[in-house]
Amino acid sequence: MALVDLIAELQAAPEGSGNLDVSIAVATGYGREVLDSRGEQRFLWLQADGKQAKSAPSFTTSLQDAHELAQRIFPERHGGFAYLEDGTGRAILDGVRECEAATPALALCAAILTALDQDGD
Repeated sequence: MALVDLIAELQAAPEGSGNLDVSIAVATGYGREVLDSRGEQRFLWLQADGKQAKSAPSFTTSLQDAHELAQRIFPERHGGFAYLEDGTGRAILDGVRECEAATPALALCAAILTALDQDGD
């Protein structure tokens, strides 16, 4: 999935989800290994630093996970997020347009991917 499509999906989503978390993980450098154990298939996530994780972080439902992702990818950029009166969220990173979504975590994820897309051009 192209980053612009994932950004649009994040901004249109009514709430965070595991499927969006997986898409973000793949787009930001996480890898997956498929392990067969007694005929069962399971995924082992590999973080960009090579550490193993049992599942993709909850980027779209956890502000802490989204914030840690922003710090890992863009340690030199400043940014922030806000809860809006209607319960939605807004987020921004240096040099990128503001992103709005149904929650602050979704908005921060959209801002991270917007910065990745912009830097990739």
